[in-house]
Amino acid sequence: MDLFTRSRNLWSIETREVRMTFIDHEDGAFWRIVHHQSSVTVSNEEIVGLELTTAVDDLLLLAQDLAPPTAEMSSDGSVTIMFTDFEGSTALMESLGEESWLRLLDWHDAIVKQQTAVFGGTVVKGQGDGFMLAFPAAGTAACAIAMQRSLSEGWAGVPVPTRMGLHTGNAKVVGGDFFGRTVVVAARISSTASGGEILLSQEIRENLNDAFPLEGPRTLPLKGLNGNYTVFELAWK
Repeated sequence: MDLFTRSRNLWSIETREVRMTFIDHEDGAFWRIVHHQSSVTVSNEEIVGLELTTAVDDLLLLAQDLAPPTAEMSSDGSVTIMFTDFEGSTALMESLGEESWLRLLDWHDAIVKQQTAVFGGTVVKGQGDGFMLAFPAAGTAACAIAMQRSLSEGWAGVPVPTRMGLHTGNAKVVGGDFFGRTVVVAARISSTASGGEILLSQEIRENLNDAFPLEGPRTLPLKGLNGNYTVFELAWK
């Protein structure tokens, strides 16, 4: 019997006491719920058929094999951030229908995750039809090329134009995520690319040491950031 079936049967048998906790935040003339938690007075064994632990030592043992966020950082503390974005996905959903679009999205996501793992990177988070990825070296621009070549084949004859942007620098690590100017610059560079383009910052270019063919430079503003930035297009076709 799976967890869902156990839980459903448990609730259908009798009424259970539920404890609920809410944390509110005053926002002008309103109070908004920013966090809530619910729990029932039922043992873990009754619901899932096994004992779950909350002991700190046991939880540390369970987590010891998880790679820390610093694994994506190089020896000098820098990290290479890459953003990907499937261009025109909403319009494509309307033309394909949601069921086919979801299958296409699964195909797209599998390629991004597979290539990220192959090149030693980490998927920091998914963002609808795109990803934020982290790598320990700028040379992993090769990962972007591998992704574009796989995605360029399309899904069932349907093109999947994906834009990508990369930047490298220091970033703050919080709970497995990265924050700071490096992340913002990478995101803004990605947003200026067109479907099928890989754009790199000047910092990435310097680290590549002419290892890959580049086009440019282009000088352009990045939304919300002062001044103009120099970017280069990574040729992959």
